[in-house]
Parts: sequence; C-alpha cells; structure tokens
Amino acid sequence: MNAAFVRDYFARALAADRLAHAYLLWGPAPEERDRVARDIALAFLCPEGPARGMAPCGACRPCRAVARGASPAFFELAANRAAIDIDAVRELIGALAIAHNGRRVVFAPRLERLTLPAAHAFLKTLEEPGGATLYLCTTGNLGALLPTIVSRCHRLPLYAAEAYPPPPENPDLERILADPARRDELDSDVLADYAPGEDRRERLRALCAHLAAHARRRTAALCGETPAAPTIFDALDLRGVLHMTERIVAAAADIDANIHPDLILECLLIRLRRGAA
Repeated sequence: MNAAFVRDYFARALAADRLAHAYLLWGPAPEERDRVARDIALAFLCPEGPARGMAPCGACRPCRAVARGASPAFFELAANRAAIDIDAVRELIGALAIAHNGRRVVFAPRLERLTLPAAHAFLKTLEEPGGATLYLCTTGNLGALLPTIVSRCHRLPLYAAEAYPPPPENPDLERILADPARRDELDSDVLADYAPGEDRRERLRALCAHLAAHARRRTAALCGETPAAPTIFDALDLRGVLHMTERIVAAAADIDANIHPDLILECLLIRLRRGAA
C-alpha cells in the first residue's frame, strides 16, 4: 500500500465509523512511514482532516493545541528517546486515566524501541482501550515486537518504492511466480532449479525479494493502484496477501539470524502452498 492509499483507507473507515482501536503501520522507510502515521493521528482530531485526505489543517483549535504541546487529546510515546522504557509507558497510562470527553489518539512510533517491561505494560493499554482512543503505531521490524502486540493491532504495510529495489533478474523464476496455478507445485527442489547460486542464504534472499515483489503487485491490484497482473497470490484477498507479506518479510529477516536456510525455506513454502490461513 502506498501512502495515498493508506490515507484514503483511514478516511473511508472513519467516515463509515469502522475504525479499529489500534493500527500498526510497518515498512522499511521510517521517515515516510512515521510522517504518514502522525498525519493520520492528527487528522483523527482535526475537523477538516478526513476531507483533506487524512491530513491535518494546522489552523483549527485542535491542530494549534497539538502544535503548542497543550492538547489533552494527543499523546506521543517517547518521541525523542532511543528506547521506550516502562516509565514512559506508565506516564502514558497515567495521562490516559484522566477523564476526557471526545476523541483521543496515541501516536506510538518505532515500537521496536520498547524494552521488554515496557512492551508488557503497553500491551495492557492495547487490551484495555478506553473510550474513543485510537492507537497509531509504527515499526520497521515486526519480528522485534511481542507477538501479542502485533496481534492486537490491525496491520498495514506502507510501501515506499525506493525502499524496495527490484529483485535480481530471473526470468525462469518469474514464470513460475506469475502463474497462479503453480502455487501448489512449489517445493524446495523446484525452486532450487530456478534460484541459481552457491550460497543458500543468497539464493533464499533473492527468492524472498521476488516473492515480496509479487505480493506488492497483488496488494496494489486489490487496492486499485495498478491493473491486475497474474501472480501466485491471485487466490488471496487483501487480508490474506497482507498476512503473506508479513511471512515473507519475517523469512527475509531470519536469513541473517542463526536459523538454517533450509528450515526458513520449508516454512515459507508451507505458507505459500496453504495461503495465509
């Protein structure tokens, strides 16, 4: 999903009164990701925000209060700290305990900064949201978060083209991945024939890059950003392809960890054959 679609997604959900209580925007481009999330958080409070494509006007009373740091409805978690410790989360919990009429929003960028005690404390706030409070969180590394935090949030990937260079050229592998009927045929032996290279980790890295490109292509088509093009993900709906994207990203992150590449590949292939279920 690009930034324009993410903004439109929130505008439509807000207009239909179908917002979830917590969202997690994830992707590798921190400046754009956090800027978009903060704009959406501010637009949630701004009367003109939805009409402006989930961008705050900057001139209304709520916008001016946020700019002065005097808003009782906007909370930013540990904005300028290298780590989010438990004291920062306790401060947030205390502020949210104060009675407030109307909307409130918590902007929590770069959640991978949470220490373990802070993560457990923050999880409790997600499990027990109060009133009309919206949580807008971001991360560049889903694997660094408590799985329970990830599961409590509605997750949206934010793709920045410059953060995803095209995968290495491999026409034979592309022919497989562009054929929806061949998803069930995928196995490690088949892929080994179409992912040349001596280094298993580099071969797996190239495969993840190709799979991620196809997942983004399917997401873009489902979001109406580009015309549909055949991929092995054609049977998946938007929720399914977003979950599959998370699996591919996690597999790519595991390549540099102390995990055998054959195990990473087999787990990934099981997901590909079964879909995102």
